[in-house]
Amino acid sequence: MREPWLIAVCAAVFLATACSEPLASSDEHVRKLTEAGSQLVRGIGPPATKAPRDGLLAFSGGNPDLHAVYTVRPDGSKPRRLPLPAALGPTTLAWSPDGKRIAFAADDLPAHQDSNLYVVGAHGRGLRQLTHGLLGVGDLAWSPDGRWIAFTGFPDDVPAAFVIRANGTGLRRVLPRFDVTSLAWGPAGRLAFAGVPSPAPASWRGMRAIWTVNVNGTHARRVVGPLSLPPALGSILAVTGWSPDGHFLLMQGAPRYGDISVVPVIGGHPRVILHCPFQTCTVVPGQGMGSPPRFKRDVGNLAWSPDGRTIIFTVGFAAAWRMYTVSAHGGGLHPLSIPRRPASIGGIAWQPAASMRGRLG
Repeated sequence: MREPWLIAVCAAVFLATACSEPLASSDEHVRKLTEAGSQLVRGIGPPATKAPRDGLLAFSGGNPDLHAVYTVRPDGSKPRRLPLPAALGPTTLAWSPDGKRIAFAADDLPAHQDSNLYVVGAHGRGLRQLTHGLLGVGDLAWSPDGRWIAFTGFPDDVPAAFVIRANGTGLRRVLPRFDVTSLAWGPAGRLAFAGVPSPAPASWRGMRAIWTVNVNGTHARRVVGPLSLPPALGSILAVTGWSPDGHFLLMQGAPRYGDISVVPVIGGHPRVILHCPFQTCTVVPGQGMGSPPRFKRDVGNLAWSPDGRTIIFTVGFAAAWRMYTVSAHGGGLHPLSIPRRPASIGGIAWQPAASMRGRLG
């Protein structure tokens, strides 16, 4: 539980700074995207024919006796477990823009404490704990300049967004007018997030939407929603990443429960990559594809490749998770086999293109 004095300090810092200095972002980028209109569909690039070779995949996973962060080549070769303390239970994670560090959320397993935020070098050295006492760090994303990390937390059981410098200073809450359940930081400096206004009007009960916004809370633009999802299934509408060119958002839960989709950042109808209603997922075939395979069980842990052509995701439940890649155009599904892979997977991130090529693995 966060101490009252820390909450007060964070609030004071936020009011004094409004997250200005390096956290401001450009509205000119949004104006250009609006002018581009329907031409944005060309920003995804040609369909992928095989797994990309740029960058490493980082993923968190666990077996009954060990939870850790791993790196692996995008073809599944040369897996490596980072030498982290055994007491940590890593979950979500994200690469720094230069590909040299990994930020991750992790539980303190022996102490049964909720997640805090950590940063470690890509080789597993230089571990630093950035937060202490937050209730459940969720999604996280680096700023384009690598100086800040945005993340979701749950103080007093209310989903909220925070930023902190990568050296552990400057913790503050952002977007106080929203309950934020997931977020992603775009290459032009704007945040995309899923959530609801706070306090939520009665008309928003059971609804979720996706916005883009400057980190100081200005110029919010609703991209998708509000959408109503089946109450029995819970609301899982989430934004999980930006395309490398900044033109599209990768999300899950729109237009239907569980769907994996992309949508232009200026808004529009989501284009479905995978139909996943009620945990039965069907691959949307690309041109020339035959009957698509079907999945029964959950889909999640989405990440976009550095070249914008491929999306990686997991399918599974409990200790039976599997990884797949699919073209960002839909179709072209490929299973990813990783030797000695842990049974469960908690999160996936794709290293930025060419930043560490030839240095790891």
